[in-house]
Amino acid sequence: MKELPIFVYGTLKAGGIFDIFKNFKREEIQASLPGAALYDLGAFPALKLEGENTVRGEVHFYANSKIYQHVLQRMDFIEGFNKSKNDLFTRKIVNVKTKIGKQQQAYCYVYNGKVDQKMKIVSGIWECS
Repeated sequence: MKELPIFVYGTLKAGGIFDIFKNFKREEIQASLPGAALYDLGAFPALKLEGENTVRGEVHFYANSKIYQHVLQRMDFIEGFNKSKNDLFTRKIVNVKTKIGKQQQAYCYVYNGKVDQKMKIVSGIWECS
């Protein structure tokens, strides 16, 4: 498995309620994912790879391989990703654009369920609470 940065857009962002990895050495860079839409599911957002909107979030880089593997395993658990067709989210490789304009491959958790178009977050930004 490739060790790619992880694009986060919701509760895993810096300051989010599941930002449990803040004490690990990491670099956070603002980034955006074009061709994606964000939906408000109440307690957390859902990202779908669809449409012409852009989702804004962060890419997290972990330099230490052992820490990276631990973080990815825990994020998989938080996102309900077990590599089965019934998973809540699927981890996919996407191309994000960092705030300095660099294209970057990253892992991203994509929602597998149905969404209500009325719950779309037009700004593409999930506000952590």
